Amino acid sequence: LMVTITHYINNHLSEPLTLTRISDYVNYNSSYISRLFKQNMNMNFSEFINEKRMEKAKELLKTTNKKVDVISKEVGFDNSKYFFRVFREATGMSPREYRIQNKKASGVLQL
Repeated sequence: LMVTITHYINNHLSEPLTLTRISDYVNYNSSYISRLFKQNMNMNFSEFINEKRMEKAKELLKTTNKKVDVISKEVGFDNSKYFFRVFREATGMSPREYRIQNKKASGVLQL
């Protein structure tokens, strides 16, 4: 069940992902799904979603030259200011700083 759920989440990061939507998709009670996340992932559902969105954002920042606003929408944030705040909390730097640091490290910096 967790494989199905995480697969769905990974393939729908740009969409609104709620516990209700996931529980409807897998046809299980949302409180049961919530408990599964706590037991199997050691985090709650929304923390897991944000972690997956940050992983995808970091990958896009490293491997593309897409604008940060575009990336924030691709990973499911309608509000780019909120994306900036969540990204900074997760990484300790802004998306632009992260891109510069990682492209310098890989030798492909293009500003």
